Amino acid sequence: MDAIVSGSAGVAVLVDGGRLASIHVGEPRKIVSRSAADIHLLIGEKNSVDVLENVNKDDVVEHLKFVRDREYAFQLFLILLDSELSNGLREEAAGALEEFIGNRYVREQVECVFFAQELPRGIDVDVAFSCCESANAKLTKGFLRRLIGLQPYIVAVRRQWDRIPEASFGDGVERAYMRAILVREGCFRKLVDDISLGKNADEFLVESMLEPSIKVMPNNREILLEWTEAFRSGELLQPFTRDERDQWESRMLSERHKPKRFSGDREEILQKVERQKEAIVTAMDSHNMRLIHKYTNGLIQYQMEHGGAKYACKSLCDLAMVAKESHMHDIQLALTERSIKVKPNDGWAWAQYADALLCTNKPHESLMAYENALTFGQYPIAQKGKAWVLKILNRLDEAFAAYDKIIAEYPYDVAALTSRAEVLKTLNRLDEALAAYDKTIAEYPYEVIPQTGRAEVLKTLNRLDEALAAYDKIIAEYPYEVIPQNGRAGVLKSLNRL
Repeated sequence: MDAIVSGSAGVAVLVDGGRLASIHVGEPRKIVSRSAADIHLLIGEKNSVDVLENVNKDDVVEHLKFVRDREYAFQLFLILLDSELSNGLREEAAGALEEFIGNRYVREQVECVFFAQELPRGIDVDVAFSCCESANAKLTKGFLRRLIGLQPYIVAVRRQWDRIPEASFGDGVERAYMRAILVREGCFRKLVDDISLGKNADEFLVESMLEPSIKVMPNNREILLEWTEAFRSGELLQPFTRDERDQWESRMLSERHKPKRFSGDREEILQKVERQKEAIVTAMDSHNMRLIHKYTNGLIQYQMEHGGAKYACKSLCDLAMVAKESHMHDIQLALTERSIKVKPNDGWAWAQYADALLCTNKPHESLMAYENALTFGQYPIAQKGKAWVLKILNRLDEAFAAYDKIIAEYPYDVAALTSRAEVLKTLNRLDEALAAYDKTIAEYPYEVIPQTGRAEVLKTLNRLDEALAAYDKIIAEYPYEVIPQNGRAGVLKSLNRL
């Protein structure tokens, strides 16, 4: 049996051979026989539908409830953000939204939509937070805080999407349709999350290209490459304030019309570069250092002639990320070292070089490299890297101060908040560490890393039953996370439940 499910209409149309029927969200046990003429009346003009194949009735009922909850969550969140509505109504929306945000699947679906477009300028954020506090809606407040904290990245990702040339799509309908697919599959959300954590976009690119619903789209590879180009080079990874956004947009629009430093046919050049990079990756697989060195020299020479140092540096950093993912840290180090020689003023290259030095157990050199990354504007990625190295070097007071500095400028940076709590734990300031984790979890209740850190502090405090309960709670919501499962096993061992 197949089904067409509409959350907006609160109905699922069942298709079983030549027979049609419907299930409504208010009466999930009741199945009503239908004719083809009824479908338009049931779903109306709603075009936001999910199509399910080879399902049974229970699957359809469960999915219908999920999409209805998702639709409610969308509407309630829009009410919370609407500054033209009364505070009382917005407080009610915040309280009602709490249940839906607590459902991870619903929450992620809402994020998929709101991570694909920036928030309107007219939103009164302070009032929205106040409404959450009045309604005691901690989960909703955490969700809103995360959304606001990631706005710089959301804006950057959406701006890059809007700058893809129309010729890549064919017509406006295809652009809108592909964007809808990317939103539904969570691609905007994942890209925002990745770049906010300082990750290179290559992994995202590969995963997206392999997604079945994206693979069938015309020109999908070209479009995804255009979209992620700036993020793969690390150029747009620095957050900016709302006051700085206009200047950023103006600069990007003007740079969009600058002539490219390519000689010859662009497509031919790009194809040759990709072939050269593939050859280097193949040489990595066999750990053939001679071929890696030879092909890398050829790649650098070719890109210096057909684009300049910027593109050669970017390719070297891309390849270094591939080497890191394969745990070939000696190759990662060699490639990043070449990248800073090719373009010595590239902050992203220095940050990558610092990471490679740390992976090869050279923390002192890594610290110096992160300082250079900061000099060339790679903030806050380099500042967080520097703080982490200080922690490794056991320069804990300096690490703590570094995290405080990051948080003062970026108070919504959950990674910095979590790392600061970890430093407190290492300093054996366990009660403070626990309080820091509690505060972070209150603001970001669905982030797994601070929850795991809190459980570890409970274990260190010998509050083993509480630690076990904390790990059980994390694993129930994140069953595929490895670290909490390992932590839980450690607690069982400490309890002598061998």
